[in-house]
Amino acid sequence: MNFNRKFIKFINLLVTILFYFFLLQMLYFAGSSSNLSLENVTWIALVLVVFVIYLYVLINTNYINIYKIFNSRTLLAWCFFGFVVILQVIFISFVHPAIGFDAGAIHSALFSPDDLNIRGYYSQYINNLSLLLVQHWLSITFHNSSWLFFNYIGLILVDLSVLINILIIWLIKRENTINLIYIQSIFLLFFPWIIISYSDIWVIPLVSLIYLFYSLIDKFRSILWVRIILDIGLIFTVILTYYIKPSSIVPIIAIVLIEIKRIYVALFIEHTIHWKYIFSFLLAMILMSGVGYGSFKVIQQKINTQSYIRVNPNLAVPAIHFISMGMSGDGGYNEKDALAMALLPNRQDKVNYSVRLLKQRLNKMGMWGYIKFLFMKQENNAADGTFAWLKEGHFFANNPHPTNFWQTFVYPEGKNLKNYKFLAQLFWVFLLFTLAFTKFHTDKWVQIFRISILGGLFYLLIFEGGRSRYMIQFLPAILLLSAYNSNIVWSFLNRGFRWVKETLTVD
Repeated sequence: MNFNRKFIKFINLLVTILFYFFLLQMLYFAGSSSNLSLENVTWIALVLVVFVIYLYVLINTNYINIYKIFNSRTLLAWCFFGFVVILQVIFISFVHPAIGFDAGAIHSALFSPDDLNIRGYYSQYINNLSLLLVQHWLSITFHNSSWLFFNYIGLILVDLSVLINILIIWLIKRENTINLIYIQSIFLLFFPWIIISYSDIWVIPLVSLIYLFYSLIDKFRSILWVRIILDIGLIFTVILTYYIKPSSIVPIIAIVLIEIKRIYVALFIEHTIHWKYIFSFLLAMILMSGVGYGSFKVIQQKINTQSYIRVNPNLAVPAIHFISMGMSGDGGYNEKDALAMALLPNRQDKVNYSVRLLKQRLNKMGMWGYIKFLFMKQENNAADGTFAWLKEGHFFANNPHPTNFWQTFVYPEGKNLKNYKFLAQLFWVFLLFTLAFTKFHTDKWVQIFRISILGGLFYLLIFEGGRSRYMIQFLPAILLLSAYNSNIVWSFLNRGFRWVKETLTVD
């Protein structure tokens, strides 16, 4: 085996080892979460668990001839998805409270853009300005600025991401499409974040769209004019994603790395590079660079010249602040650090303060202390299957009390809140469990999804993290990898459920 083959084999092995290293941690942390405690869990959770298991047996065994009622598994899958969407609409109709933290700051700016506190917030956290302008445009266009309106927008965006994911799996591994419909539908049952109108939710259809464009590029790679259109669509989507939530562009980094690997193999191992390929590749790179730079400048110019809210860009919090803050406490938000950023008027002073604080924290912890801190932070980042529901400061703006059945699942004093946390955590453990199953460690799509997940975890370990809300932006990669591996998972589970058929089937 020559050097080039050994090098590629080493890269594949490295990605696999790193992925399983983090996955085993996540499974341990998620499996030992207090959310799985049976204290205060009621019969409602038990009924839903039995329903999901029964649905699985119904779909994947011959014990019940479901096809007497439904013509196909596909029809049954889409009926289940439609049922979940109806539940989402009902949920939002009864649950649409005012939200606090950053989502509340965006919503407040729709009514009071001249408020000094609001202007100060956007001067510091100018990265949220693009999301505010989008929401302002929607409120003007549809003459509606209510929480209920934006909750429905959130529902549309999350479900749009689901539909894009389904299309992706249909393109890259069609036999697992139905499995993804069920996985996504059950996921939506335990995902109340559709009522939180913030960048975590608004960015996920764009993240899914990045994967979709690349799957289409891979499919139509040999047709130059189609490839160019798709390349332009991909880079434009990446730019939009960056402006909604910069950390969400991790998938394009994974895609670029896999493309570099593919070119390396073609050049030095397979020797299959032809001049036509080189020409199309260079043309695509030139066009993508031009479109990317042009769209970036246009959007930035629109933001710089907007007149809706006055901000002072010189007060913007530097990126180093989020790295420094990510090394304090539980690795998440630090009120003292945030206050210091507000008091320091000069950007360079903010940078100097954050660098000094970062060095102090590193010196205080030492190498082993920092490694121990990272393990603790990893648990905080990825263990909670509710994605840190209610754990933000001022999560709800007015601390509402439940007045109907649906609110009891998500409000702080709701009697079914524990049921929701238990069910969401159980599904999160199952979802992480499915990621461990794959026979093809060198498969391109397996590696893209794995590198995307690893990139997200690395980002959260370096920058502000400390709660699993930040994992929401990386859910498309997790859900797609789960579905991509699902035929293997289903086969494994079917061996466990075989006793159902053998024991209960009557000849």
